Amino acid sequence: MSNSKFFEYNTESCILKARPAFEEMAQIGGSEVMREEATRALEEIRPRIDAKAYCEVYDNYSLDGEYLTIRGTRDEEHILLCKAFAQIDPASVEGICVFALTAGDCKYEGNRIMAQLFADYWGTAVVEAVRQEVARELKKELVFQNQNDYTISEFFGPGIYGMDLSQMAVFPRLCDFTRVGLTLNDSSYLLPEKSIAGLVFIVNDKYKMLDSRCEKCEGNQVSCSLCLVK
Repeated sequence: MSNSKFFEYNTESCILKARPAFEEMAQIGGSEVMREEATRALEEIRPRIDAKAYCEVYDNYSLDGEYLTIRGTRDEEHILLCKAFAQIDPASVEGICVFALTAGDCKYEGNRIMAQLFADYWGTAVVEAVRQEVARELKKELVFQNQNDYTISEFFGPGIYGMDLSQMAVFPRLCDFTRVGLTLNDSSYLLPEKSIAGLVFIVNDKYKMLDSRCEKCEGNQVSCSLCLVK
């Protein structure tokens, strides 16, 4: 797999792929009023949806229990901590792909509370659609390079599998956030808000997928309210 990869996505295609997730979150049912608000919210944010992603691939790393050390091009070391990493067999890992992705600015600027909520749902749904597209692209790239025995792991990152939000500060050193227009505020939150950053492991057939059920999670409970694992 190449060392870096940039993805940009068509807005209408993203909306189409995001719709099932939006419908699940919004629970509109047969309510015409709610459907009108959902349409109003989408039309408000549609011009500002700007879905894109950027990935950096590393083959110089070490995984030791909860600690993942990634060495950059200048041999500098960047350490990420996640309790869930301890469940991964280092022999099953062939590389690390660090990513940043965004849906763009999905805020509803009007004062209609329900439309604001639906705009938030649309943004979340687009982020999930882009995340799934990135996963497909990475798998296709592995097949294209005849690495048919390799695939990618689950997504890990701040707020996922118990990784603490403070770890977000490490990711801009591993992945150029400016390529997708992201910034990090003083509280380690990404801007625009409908954005995520994290990593996947490039893995061989020895890899065992983690159990995503909460009762099996070995993450940090402080992050439970942020967790994106379903």
